Amino acid sequence: MKLEEIQNKGVFFYHDDNFILGYLSCCLAEGLYELGIPIHCNKNLNVSQYTNFIFKRTNISMHDAAVFIIDLSNFQTGGEMTRPSNLPKNTVAVTISDNATFLRSEIPILIPHQNKFYVDRKSKNIPWAFGMTNKIINEGGKEFFNFNEREKIILRNFRATNNQSIRMAGDLAFIPYLEKFFKIDSHVEDMRFRDFHLFGDSHFLRLKKYIGCAAYGGMFFEPFFSNVDNYFGTFLKTPVIFRWDSWRFWESLACGCLTFALDFEKYGFILPVLPENFKHYIGLNFENPKECFDRLEAEWENIPKIAEEGRKWAIANYSPKASAQRFLKIIMNIF
Repeated sequence: MKLEEIQNKGVFFYHDDNFILGYLSCCLAEGLYELGIPIHCNKNLNVSQYTNFIFKRTNISMHDAAVFIIDLSNFQTGGEMTRPSNLPKNTVAVTISDNATFLRSEIPILIPHQNKFYVDRKSKNIPWAFGMTNKIINEGGKEFFNFNEREKIILRNFRATNNQSIRMAGDLAFIPYLEKFFKIDSHVEDMRFRDFHLFGDSHFLRLKKYIGCAAYGGMFFEPFFSNVDNYFGTFLKTPVIFRWDSWRFWESLACGCLTFALDFEKYGFILPVLPENFKHYIGLNFENPKECFDRLEAEWENIPKIAEEGRKWAIANYSPKASAQRFLKIIMNIF
């Protein structure tokens, strides 16, 4: 497929009860629109919890668009997903689902949370990232606090989610060291009685006022039945860390925080473009947390630069426009 065809025919985003347009779809649509690519949808849709971009229904058939996108974020994984007969041949799926790593599909799927220590060559999984919408980037830049004026506080958490064994292990391994340098804010917004909404709480203000954020998260995983290699794939080591990508990481970077996460290289995290430890973020190591914090103390004068470079790196590589440009290259190579 050539770029001219995509520019002429556009990209179709599909929304119904089964394929609900979520965060990754919004990032892509926003970026493609910035690049001048026509955006089609089967419904008028305002997804203000993620983006200021509004999907508008067009009269273009899904089969007439250059690319057709379905969002599998709410798809129940655990088995095979074959291409339904009525889907256009140029179909691409996106998902933010925590379990999508184990989804077998004939359709190319953009999936975050990928890990090089887990290999599944039977699926068309394409490593992706949560990234940032322009709404997150703009929110991070509002009332931007100079790094030297920020409170010496680390935001440990702000949303309660389940299956966060990495965060709990991090509380045991890393928080005692962080407490030697900073105060820790562990206040969590109560999300139980309202719909999930990225911009419905105070965490952006805290991120912009505080010096940093403990942005690590995810869960440990290991094979738990004998035929795992036949059904899922091959684990090159165990345990493997999944669900490590999160809004918390990208929001922290967008707000210019000193961002603490697990060491991407050591733990096998796959992104289209990896951040560099102690250049864009602080990479933590369960095996030797003291080493990391000794280095932090030794390079204390570099903290403002790391925070600044992290924000620049995130916007340069994972803004909607950057993600859309990467998406176009992938599409032109696949189809």
